[in-house]
Amino acid sequence: MNSSGEILEITDEEEDRDRGTIFGWLYLGVILAVFIAIALWARGVGDAGTATVLLGDPPPTTAPAPVALDPAVINVSIDRKMATLTGSVPDEGARSQLVRIAEDRFGNGNVIDELVIDDGVDLAAGTINISGIADEDDPAPEELQLNAAADLGLAAGAFDIDFVAPQFDPAVVDLAIGDLPIVLTGRVPSESDRDRLLQSAEAVYGEGNVDISGMVVEPSDIEGAQFTISGITKPGDTRAGDLGAILAADFSSAVISDASEIDTGDEALLEFEQALEEALVENPILFDTGTSTISPEGLENLLVIAEAIEALPGRGVEIIGHTDDTGGDTVNQLLSENRAIAVKEALVELGIDETRLTTTGLGSSDPAVPNSNAANRARNRRIQFVFERS
Repeated sequence: MNSSGEILEITDEEEDRDRGTIFGWLYLGVILAVFIAIALWARGVGDAGTATVLLGDPPPTTAPAPVALDPAVINVSIDRKMATLTGSVPDEGARSQLVRIAEDRFGNGNVIDELVIDDGVDLAAGTINISGIADEDDPAPEELQLNAAADLGLAAGAFDIDFVAPQFDPAVVDLAIGDLPIVLTGRVPSESDRDRLLQSAEAVYGEGNVDISGMVVEPSDIEGAQFTISGITKPGDTRAGDLGAILAADFSSAVISDASEIDTGDEALLEFEQALEEALVENPILFDTGTSTISPEGLENLLVIAEAIEALPGRGVEIIGHTDDTGGDTVNQLLSENRAIAVKEALVELGIDETRLTTTGLGSSDPAVPNSNAANRARNRRIQFVFERS
């Protein structure tokens, strides 16, 4: 039936044509579906190497795990003022910084660096251990540990310090002699020790002739103190030896060194010889009249000469005999020679090395003053000492 109400008849031919069209479309759809399935399967095999996952995101890629570092362990062994560093640090910069921290606490030259470089250690996760002995109330060990923690991130580990009584270096004093006042410099542990040194030096050089302004009082040990006598002295000045003897008595445990030197220049020796002649005018070497026998008083005065000769060790001395003009030249010559020999023998008896002594007699040929009166002639009957020149 159509829109106008008429009934339409469908022939068998038309019905067969419609059914064929429908089956054609169905067949085409099946082929298309198979094609799509094959394409999707092939894509899955190419991308994954296996034909399983065709849908969704690919599995995530796993990053390699980081290498674990060992915590750094720093050990510091302390022996009073010395610190030895051992252990491992990751690089040279860390080593330099750790050594600097230790030197800030113990001083340059007092730190022994035995650290090794190992890039497999972690400084920030490390520890610093302190052990050894230190003086009582010495803050350096603890400060080292705290500074290392603050600057390098090292945790404070063991702290095993045995605090003992302080041990100080010996007192050191230099005593510069020669010109007055003599000058004392150095360090001693107390004011009383400084006063004792002043008194010892003044006992030899006189009150007011000792300068101790350069001496300081600071921690040190008077036991085993080092005292050094230095300077240039005049020939015959034996006070350096006297000072050493007094220091040895007043400071029995001290080590005393006499590094002083004697001025043996020509001018100094001439001045010394003239001083001896003046001394012998006041205290002459007397002989029995007309003989070469030295009187007891003369022998006593000869002790001063012996000390003067000993004050110039190793230097030869010529002993020269003189007479006045009384008597003949031959007699006076022989007498002057014999008196010089008598003085030499007396000096040897007093301990002077004989090989250092020579004798000469000049008779009356070289008077010290004119033979114009008894007093002058007495002065001309003399013994003269001339020291060897370099």
